[in-house]
Amino acid sequence: MPELHQAGSLGELYGLHEKVAQRPVVPPPEGGDGPVVGLPELSGRVLCETLSPVVASTGVRKGEKLHKRFLSPDGRDFWKVVELNLRRKAAAVGLQLPPGAAVRFEGVGEWRSRLFLAQGTQVRGYEGRFVMEGEESLLYLAHEAGLGERNSQGFGMFRVVRRDER
Repeated sequence: MPELHQAGSLGELYGLHEKVAQRPVVPPPEGGDGPVVGLPELSGRVLCETLSPVVASTGVRKGEKLHKRFLSPDGRDFWKVVELNLRRKAAAVGLQLPPGAAVRFEGVGEWRSRLFLAQGTQVRGYEGRFVMEGEESLLYLAHEAGLGERNSQGFGMFRVVRRDER
């Protein structure tokens, strides 16, 4: 039976601190001698596009019940909720952020709304392009873990289109 590893946090257990802080390279598959692939450069302003819809929601109380209200990137709360969600992920993996660590997202162009049925629940997500900038460790966490909600179901994945040195 393999020996169990005791970790102080999920981030330590899965090595996320090193992945996020140092942008490690990923070795080629076992026995392969292909090129080593690294994470994209995420400093400065970075233009990205979604590979899967980003889901952001808030709870709305209707009588005794709490209902989900899915947010649109056109609304003022969408990116605020995405940022708060990212900060919760950072805390969950034990990522130490410098004081005043900031991250900013801005939608670019038109976004497409998509409605999905995920595990018996209707989920609304949005696809499009956005610019992100700020604390690099948060940007790398966003790239590795995904933006918004339901990342374990494949939502919130994106790719870098272009980086601006500004």
